[in-house]
Amino acid sequence: MNTGAITRSVTALEGPLAQVNGNQTQRVTGRSMSIDAAGTTAYALTTSGLSIIPADAVLPAERPIVNPNGVVNMVSYLPTFAPGSLGTIFGRNMATDTGGPVNTALPTVAGGVCVTLNNQPLPLVLTSDRQINFQVPPTLAAGRYPLVVRSLTRLAASTAFQVTVTKVAPAVFTDDKGLAALYHANGKLVTKDNPAQRDEPLSLYATGLGVTKGGAVVAGQPAPSSPLAVTDKVQVYFGNPCFQTVRDDYFGRIEGKGIGI
Repeated sequence: MNTGAITRSVTALEGPLAQVNGNQTQRVTGRSMSIDAAGTTAYALTTSGLSIIPADAVLPAERPIVNPNGVVNMVSYLPTFAPGSLGTIFGRNMATDTGGPVNTALPTVAGGVCVTLNNQPLPLVLTSDRQINFQVPPTLAAGRYPLVVRSLTRLAASTAFQVTVTKVAPAVFTDDKGLAALYHANGKLVTKDNPAQRDEPLSLYATGLGVTKGGAVVAGQPAPSSPLAVTDKVQVYFGNPCFQTVRDDYFGRIEGKGIGI
């Protein structure tokens, strides 16, 4: 503090506060910090409270690492996200303990790991050493934001991975054969041996349909049912709606195209 000279440099789990707001990045200046007498540990005031930071740098091989193109939609495995959609991170050295789904609110820390997007902790659906499933905050505006995996156990953070969030990014859940998961009214899966009938109501699950209306949806919490949270109107097609075939046979001219609901 007296000379301004840098004596040692390490990366903390919680970096300088910076959030994207429109086309601008808002940053917070330096915070108060104290070093112990041995010079091995720093005590810093951060946005989450008091952070204890080891002054010995973590080896690069021991840091959380996100694979190239390793942040994808959990359903489509494409790099497309919308507010409230589900995502997956593939990498290594991430969570030290496996954390599975919970019946209450999704935690922001599980398996010794925390993931931030635009410096905001994300609700975690599943954590492991090589895979993390998360939820994009429903209130996050469209934009491009840095995603960071922070291992509390390893006391290290990954490099920032840029994630683009758009207004909508629809993706349909599939079964183990890669087919759209459709369900009968009794909750059973539509299959070749248990087919759907004409005019039968079916249920289909999707993510990335955008911001909802009605009941307020809170990150990591079950969606409300009274009042119900609903999306804008959607269309569902069997087949490609742009594809059209024309065929002549003994019964005359027949035209076919994707069927919209």
